[in-house]
Amino acid sequence: GLSFRFSNELAAAQHLGRWGFLNPDGEFEIEHVFDLVGNFHNDRAEVVLNGKSGVIDRSGNFIIPAEFWRAIPFGRDAALVVQSNYSRSTHRRPEQNFLFGKFKIFNANKAIVT
Repeated sequence: GLSFRFSNELAAAQHLGRWGFLNPDGEFEIEHVFDLVGNFHNDRAEVVLNGKSGVIDRSGNFIIPAEFWRAIPFGRDAALVVQSNYSRSTHRRPEQNFLFGKFKIFNANKAIVT
């Protein structure tokens, strides 16, 4: 049988190669449309859609769009957003933009952090 770890009353589950979240009744509460998902903490979860990371709320709505290399929530109103990955071809670390604190995303390239 399968076992699922519930977090905020939702459990990550894969169906037909895509990830979503099951409720305690075993039904998809958040549809299985994601490449990968993280567990919910404080009603927030990191998800990967089309190779890009974002953050959803417990209803499945994006609160940080899936436009980043990583978007890691650590509170209801805070996240660490990483815009680029290490360069694999040169093995050098390119300039990275780390945004830390409360967030408001205005578009894919700009965030206001308070």
